[in-house]
Amino acid sequence: MSRLLEKIQERAAPPAPQVKHRYTFDAAMMLIYTTVVYIWGLGVHPLGRDYAAMACPEDLPFLVGRLFAWELAAFGTNVVPYRLVNLAVLYACMLLLYHLTRFTLRGPAWYGTLAAVLFMANPVHSEALLNLSGVADLLPCLAALAALTAYAAPQMRSGPVRRQALLLAAALALCVFASLAYRHNAGLVLVIVLYEWLGAPKPSRAAWRTVPFVALGLVTCAMHADMPWLRALDPAALFAPLYLVFYPIGLLPETAATFHDAPWLGWLGAAAVVVVVALIHHKARFPAILFGVLAMLPTRLFQDEAPVDLVHRVGGGSLLLANALFSIAAVALFYRVAHHPKWHRPVVVATTLLCLLFFALEIRSQRAWDHAGEQVRAFQQRAAAQASDPIGVAPDFRYYCGAPMCFSDAIAHATPFGPRLDATSVLPMHYVRDEGFGVTLEDWQPAGATFRVEGARPIDVATAPYMLCKEGEVQETSETLLRI
Repeated sequence: MSRLLEKIQERAAPPAPQVKHRYTFDAAMMLIYTTVVYIWGLGVHPLGRDYAAMACPEDLPFLVGRLFAWELAAFGTNVVPYRLVNLAVLYACMLLLYHLTRFTLRGPAWYGTLAAVLFMANPVHSEALLNLSGVADLLPCLAALAALTAYAAPQMRSGPVRRQALLLAAALALCVFASLAYRHNAGLVLVIVLYEWLGAPKPSRAAWRTVPFVALGLVTCAMHADMPWLRALDPAALFAPLYLVFYPIGLLPETAATFHDAPWLGWLGAAAVVVVVALIHHKARFPAILFGVLAMLPTRLFQDEAPVDLVHRVGGGSLLLANALFSIAAVALFYRVAHHPKWHRPVVVATTLLCLLFFALEIRSQRAWDHAGEQVRAFQQRAAAQASDPIGVAPDFRYYCGAPMCFSDAIAHATPFGPRLDATSVLPMHYVRDEGFGVTLEDWQPAGATFRVEGARPIDVATAPYMLCKEGEVQETSETLLRI
């Protein structure tokens, strides 16, 4: 009876307009959307991790280091081509996600475009596009999506046995490359197992197909896992950043401080998410939704060396693959709701507004990066004028609205954008863009210094874990001890 009702609803739904050369049209529209969103950030000055990457590109992951070293040699101080390379890799990820969504939903093609556009415009991973070294995040994501798309291809599940075997071998080879070359993809095997269980068409599901991938997963864990990392396993640090995928504006500093003081609130929030997902799955009865949500979890394995700031979203480039899978889950939910004739048009309107909201948030993020870049450029010029003397960086601005200003890092390495200077971070703090904001040195002694910060609350400028709220509180870092 339920299947008959679904068929009636499908027939009652308004027919989608037919577009000739559908894939070419969708690919062109995705390229236009990407250009409209990211054209505003092409000229941003290098920020944050870019300087360490330029100084030692060989420390970047497999193939990423060679590509970035070639970019340095070819582009020098012209920042625009670096970001065009980033956009090219992002666009390739979008095309793969377009196909992966279509294979998973088995519905109208425009849902694939929707998933790709939501993935592209999510500001949680702005750094993957705006950092010159963003290929360090994008290439691992591209490799993982290539493996997933090859595994999900319907041609691998029907037709001549020889063709199925060749495609399965190709998917396995891509998975081997993605998992062994990039530690962040160590959980990719679990994503593939979840796809076979929840994402693949029910008649074509076969547990034996995942056997070589499970064996690969064991090898991957043996290669990437080290005992110190296992002993320091922190579920909150691994999985809490997933919250930013569907809430990409970040937490308030007060909220982050509250979760730090009361970790049980985080577990309570996680339980609430589980209940909501269970209710949605029970109501929708569409396994693709559950696949997208559950598959986000393995993507966070082996991410210990890439912490994500929950307030400023710095480090969010590591969430690219998780965001792609969440986009599939979100679009699957929209697709399921739109099955009802009454909800088809509201879903189209709502998804259009959601895309526009993401576009606006991403453009806002790029404006913040541009302002941060101007501040860093001016700081580098001031520091270069005092290159003959040891430099104490106070204030050493760290983040601003998701942009990693990181003053001391900008002069800590010899790069095409400036020499290495002898500098020490004296007062690490976040930046606030306000006319009344200022930092004044009131007293300096060998044992310490006193600074007056005006125009901002302590918690607005304090660095993670955002604990400096009132007088007397202390926060210690590897370089300094701060006390209000």
